[in-house]
Amino acid sequence: AYFPPLPRAGSLKAQHVTGSPGKNGTTIGDTYLLAIKAARKSILLEHSYFVPPPEIRSALADAARRGVRIDVIIPGQHTDMPIALNAANRSYRKLMEAGVRIHRYQPTMMHNKLMIVDDTFISLGSANIDGRSFFINDENNVHVLSRAFAAEQTAMFRRDLRRCRQLTPADLPNTIRDLPLTLAAQAIAPQL
Repeated sequence: AYFPPLPRAGSLKAQHVTGSPGKNGTTIGDTYLLAIKAARKSILLEHSYFVPPPEIRSALADAARRGVRIDVIIPGQHTDMPIALNAANRSYRKLMEAGVRIHRYQPTMMHNKLMIVDDTFISLGSANIDGRSFFINDENNVHVLSRAFAAEQTAMFRRDLRRCRQLTPADLPNTIRDLPLTLAAQAIAPQL
């Protein structure tokens, strides 16, 4: 009664993925990890809370070193969770050193959750790339395998990218004065 058979609709190959760590483990985190490890050409990420756990950081750095072009859009000054940016600053520095380009969205609050891999695979939904989405929250993403849909999503990503400023290591806190906030943010990063 709750899940009646549904007629086929649309032409996209899509998969519903739930993230319910208490019941299903780290399903969404695992799918992000597999997609990043499978990437051969490009990864586009746009996430409002981008505090990648160690496995994701490693996979992104490895992908960049093997020649995958990676662009990440994160919030700029307009965010409801500035502590998330502080928690990830060391990650950002290490990712940039590996060749990942990180861009801060400038005009307003940005709350997207999007990944496009190799102009073919798209993941979008409620999950961020952070420990909270992977290990605490119940989340819901949809994966789509479609070059046409990927092209539409990439066009939106490119429009957002024009409203960003690319980060450099010099933009990240790097003074003794910044250390207490950075360490405090990193200590609670798994809860963000």
